[in-house]
Parts: sequence; structure tokens; C-alpha cells
Amino acid sequence: MKIIQSIQQKFQSLILAGSRYPLTLLFLVVLTVYSAMLIETSNFDNEKTYMTLLVGTMLSVVAQQIYERFFSNLTERLLLMGGALLLTMLFYFLLPNETFSLELSIKVGVILFALFIAYIWIPTIKNPVPFHASFLSAFRAFFITLLFTLVLTAGSYFILGAMNVLLFDVDGKVYTHVFNVVASLFAPLFFLSFTPPFLGKKDADLSEKQKAARKQRIDEATTVSNMLNILLSYVVIPLSAVFTIILFVYLLLNIRGSFWTDNLLEPMLVSYAIETILVYLLACNLQTPAANWYRKNIPTILIPIVLLQTIASILKINELGVTHGRYYVILFGFFAVVAGLIFSFLPPQKNGWVAALLLICSAISIMPPIDAFTVSRNNQLHRLESTLKDNQMLVDGKIQPNSSISTQDKETIIKSVDYLQQMDELSTVAWLPDTLLTKDKFKDTFGFSYSGEHTGTAASQQVYLNNSEFLAIPVNGFDYVTSVYLSQDNGSKQQSEELHFSSDETTYILEMTPATSYYSFALYKETKENNQPLLEVDPTEAFDSLLASFSETSMTLDEATTKVYENEQARLQIIVHSINLSTDRVYLDLYLLIDIK
Repeated sequence: MKIIQSIQQKFQSLILAGSRYPLTLLFLVVLTVYSAMLIETSNFDNEKTYMTLLVGTMLSVVAQQIYERFFSNLTERLLLMGGALLLTMLFYFLLPNETFSLELSIKVGVILFALFIAYIWIPTIKNPVPFHASFLSAFRAFFITLLFTLVLTAGSYFILGAMNVLLFDVDGKVYTHVFNVVASLFAPLFFLSFTPPFLGKKDADLSEKQKAARKQRIDEATTVSNMLNILLSYVVIPLSAVFTIILFVYLLLNIRGSFWTDNLLEPMLVSYAIETILVYLLACNLQTPAANWYRKNIPTILIPIVLLQTIASILKINELGVTHGRYYVILFGFFAVVAGLIFSFLPPQKNGWVAALLLICSAISIMPPIDAFTVSRNNQLHRLESTLKDNQMLVDGKIQPNSSISTQDKETIIKSVDYLQQMDELSTVAWLPDTLLTKDKFKDTFGFSYSGEHTGTAASQQVYLNNSEFLAIPVNGFDYVTSVYLSQDNGSKQQSEELHFSSDETTYILEMTPATSYYSFALYKETKENNQPLLEVDPTEAFDSLLASFSETSMTLDEATTKVYENEQARLQIIVHSINLSTDRVYLDLYLLIDIK
């Protein structure tokens, strides 16, 4: 009976969450339906609409939090909802139409993260309930939601599997649809159902009894459970403290040595700072001796560790230049140092300043011209241009190859080109080639190799072309059609591949040999021994042209991805399904149509 009542209460809480966040519910329903359409069509290229719905969902949640904290009447609530809708539409129209790039993906991720922090922080502004209590509520809600989502998904999959085995065939897409409903609709609503009813302006007229009942609900949502109390006090906090001491001792022992040059420490220290801040916010909800010691001492130790690591990251700019990753490391270092100062010198009730600071840093990192990508792009371009001009390699807007420059300058050029290529910025610079710089093209352009011989590591920048359309290939006029997947490592000797087939009772051999950048093809009759090929094909020029004209818009089966080679004896049609090309490796997924004349 208690189980049934618990299920009924949780179902009612989902309904209440939907009525509390009506615009959010609307966005979630649209997101679920849109995701179902994508699953049915198997077309996941339109990330723009999907990301817009995610941002709209979070904007609607934040709008409701603002209303509950600062406003009271229905008109104000509707205006806030309208504002969230307008911002969502503005976001959609500001996004480019092409497939999401790394830059856009990171910026959207930062926006979603900032909105989530705002969702936690806004109810605590000028409120007796501190930020760390709201954070605890969201922390608990997240893991409870994760557990319920996994159990519900696993149970649904088990039922569908049983139906598939015992009753009738279940389409594989049904599993994806089930996960879509659980992850896109149930999980967010379930999470929001744990949001405490924080007191706001609209609750000013509540009676003392009603306020007491509301406060009891808030206390229940922001109280540490016994299990979490034990986990934090006797496991997490001691482990974090020991790790802090180890890092601090390492810093003292290596302050004059490898600390400033060991790049492996950077991600470790960033992860440590994140973990320390999270544990501190959770520890603020405890009154155990371990939690009290952690709050009083660890933030003070955090400050010098993060400060010195931030200085080390800044010094590495002279060697590597500014990249978006280093930008975020330095910005986070600044945030962590200030957060440590707030934790050390202000009472826990002022922890909300950390959330405000995090929102400011997030905004800085995505707002041109001071955002991570604009700053890093300009810095790398300036480093490259300065190095070329210093070596008389950039004259009248044209690059002059020069193999005699210093190793350090070669490293600077390679690293800057690597980064600009990774960020798809080559085409925006008039004096740089606007296509992928493979090893040979790089050497022709700059006069020295584009490999790991100068940088110490193999270059890994790549381009990926994928014809995502389902291919219905017309085969009229051809004797043989096949698909081949070829890979080539430019750093090692590769063996030729052979394809044997028969036509009119005659055996033919198609030899596929690794070439400079791609593969060459040769068609033989009966045997290769002492036999001239019927047809020889080197598609390098066609592949280069295809990659040069490649844009991240949708591609279809047309002249851009199809090339025909023929002579009096044979005809070979190559249809490109995908090319994955880097400076040290190439992957080709092709359809080959062969006609023997």
C-alpha cells in the first residue's frame, strides 16, 4: 500500500512540475516529438533546431525561477515567458545554418551550463536559503533522476526484449523511441519535481502556518541524508584532503623545476579545482568535524595551487600561443582563485557570489571579441603571420617556401597552422590555402614537412566528408558494383589491395595501391603478371577538388561526389561515400562501378 501511495505521490509531483513550469513542459514535448522525427528519418544533421529547443527549455526554467523569486502577478509571469520565447527565437536566427562546428558546440554548452547555474542561484538571491543549500538540492535531484532514468530505461528495454523473443518482432527504433521519451520528457520533469518551493515575493501574503509548511518542504529538500552525510564525511572529504596535501607537497618540491613545464599536471589540477569547489559546497551543508575542518582549511590551500598553475598556463602561451582550451584553463584558474578567496574570507551564506562570478566568466568566454575562439584565432594568426614575415616567407600577400628557417620557427608555423586548420579557419585567411594541408601540400606551401619531426608529435588535424544520403546507385551499363573501405598510414609502407571478379566467364583483377595521398586503381584481365592494365586511374586530383569545394552543408549524390574514368577497354566510376583525411592517415569509403567494354 505504501508503495502505491509513493508512486501516486511521485506521479502527482510530475503533474505539479508541469503546471509549475508550463513553458518548459511545452518545450520538452516539442523536443521529444522532434527527436522522434529525427529517429524515424535517421537524419541527425539538423542540430540547429535541436540545440535551440535545449536552450529554450533552460531559458523557460530560468524565467520561472525569476518569477517565483521577484514577481507575483500573472501578467509578469506571462511577460517573462514571452521574453524566454523571444530569446529562444533570437538564438535560432543567430545560429548559422551549417552543421555545428566545435566552436558553436562549445558555446552552446557554455550557455546551457550558465543557465543551469542560474536556475540554482536565482532562488537564493537575497534569501535566507544559501546557494550551497540550493546546490545540494540540485545535486540530490540529479543523481536520483539519473538512477530512476537508468532503471526505467533498463526495465523498458527488458520488456521490449521479452516481447521481441516471446510474442512478435520489435523494430529496433522502438528502443530508441523509448529512451527518447524517458530522457527528453520524463527525466527533466522528474528532476524539476525536486525543485524546492523557495519563498519569493508572491509568497509574502502567506500565513505563518503556510510559511512554516513551506519552510519544512524546503528543509526536506536541502537536508543531507544520512547516507550522503557518511559518504561525504568519512570518504569524499578525507580523500580530497589527502589529495590536496599531496598536490601541495609536490608544488613545494617542484616549484623551481618541472612544475612550470609539465603539461600533464594542467588537466589534473583543473579537475582537482573543480572537485574541491563541488565538495566545499556540499560540505557547507554539514556540521561534522571533517566538514568543518575542510571548510576552514582547504580553500586556503586551493588558492596558491590554482594561482601557480594559472601562472604556468599563462607562461605556456609563449610556447604554444593561445588556444580555446588554454583560454578556458586560464579563465577557470582566475575563477577558482577568486572562489577560494570568497570561501576563505566570507561566510558560507555568501557562496552565491561564486555563482554570480561563474555566470560572468561564462558570458565573457562566449562574447566577441573577447570570447575564447576570437582571442585564440587572432593570437594564432598573429603568431603565424609574424613568424612568416620575420623569415621573409610572406611577401606581397603570398607565402614563399623556405626550408632553412630555425626549428623553433618551424614548430610555431606547424602548431599555428594545426590550430587554424582544426578550427576550419584556413579559408578565412587570404594568403593561406583554403583546403586541407596534407603532408605534401604543406611542404609545397612552406618548404618543410608537416609531420611530427619538428613538433615531437604527429600532426592530427583532419577533414571528414560524409555523404549522409542513403545511396540508390544506378548500375545500368556496368558489369560489376561493389563498396570498398580503404585506409592508409602515411608513415608506414602499405600493401596493395586486390578485388577479383568475373564477367562473361573472364576473371578480372582491380588492384588498389596506396599512393601519395590516396589510392590509385589499375584494372587487369586474367592476371597482372606481364600484363598491361586495361585501365589505370589516379583520383588524387578529383579527391583534392572535392575536398576543396567541400562545405558542411548537406551533400547529395551528384557530380561533386562522382567521377568516371574510361578508355576504349574499360570504364570505372568512383562514388565517394566518405573521406576521412588527416596528415598521417587517410580513410576512404567508396562505391566502385566497373564496365568491361
